[in-house]
Amino acid sequence: MERQSLKENNLLYSVCQQIFGIFLIGYLFFFLLDQIFDNFVSNFINLNYILVVVIISGILLILFQGKNNDENISDKESKNYSWKYSIVSFFLGLVAAIIIFIKIFDLGILLSLFISLISGVLIALLSFLLLDFDESKNELE
Repeated sequence: MERQSLKENNLLYSVCQQIFGIFLIGYLFFFLLDQIFDNFVSNFINLNYILVVVIISGILLILFQGKNNDENISDKESKNYSWKYSIVSFFLGLVAAIIIFIKIFDLGILLSLFISLISGVLIALLSFLLLDFDESKNELE
């Protein structure tokens, strides 16, 4: 009975994980399109419905997470993961800076360039900070 419950829990966890990942990426992609091109997606789809699915699947993902679902990453894989995460963080900060620059271009080129650069740097630094926090948390365990 307990073994079947664990299998069902792992199955629900993996289903929720897939739903959460797919809908989160879809929502972020559609939201990005909607922000770059004014109401490009909002004219056809209400993004709030997708956001509700993301939130509900995220809550279910947390509820169905068991002790057996923890992933053990070796030191070598952890360093590769850190390197890849750093590159992704840098490019996401760059993309965010470009989007902010496009959205606030009406303020003037110097002011919008300054604000977008500061915002991009802050986004990248916060991503690096979260990476360092996650690594120090793993070292304590």
